[in-house]
Amino acid sequence: RYGDGGSGVPAEADRLRRPGARITCRTTALDTFVEVLTHRYATLRGRAGRREYWVFSLVFAGIWLLLRAVDDIAGLHLDADGERGAASTLFALALLLPLLAVGVRRLHDAGRSGWWLLAGLLPVVGPLAIAVLMLLPGHARSNRFGAVPAFPPDALATASR
Repeated sequence: RYGDGGSGVPAEADRLRRPGARITCRTTALDTFVEVLTHRYATLRGRAGRREYWVFSLVFAGIWLLLRAVDDIAGLHLDADGERGAASTLFALALLLPLLAVGVRRLHDAGRSGWWLLAGLLPVVGPLAIAVLMLLPGHARSNRFGAVPAFPPDALATASR
């Protein structure tokens, strides 16, 4: 559907030009975290941009640290020396698969196989190599793993009055 005047501009874009129109984009960290959990929980196919990967990873780490503090305060420990807390361990186990999946998709964005995640098991050098790979920009064009990821994932940009 196109706007009036034969400009070739979609009607949605015409609404954005109206006085008082607002653009709302769902790009908060928590929204990205929930989007990955609800729509791509264990999806290994496709690509994930740097923002999707890092937002998901950092929100995961923040929630895990918060739960770790709750474990310590409430005394919820799974072992005698207090190294493993119940809430933080259950959270990490529940989100292990999506964390690995977003990592695989991030490597796909850089044109690498998901098997590169195994490099993270190498002492010292492995985690550093993975961190560098996750920081590098992805391919600017489609690659063998799919099209360039768009962010926000569902390209939400809607006009409201």
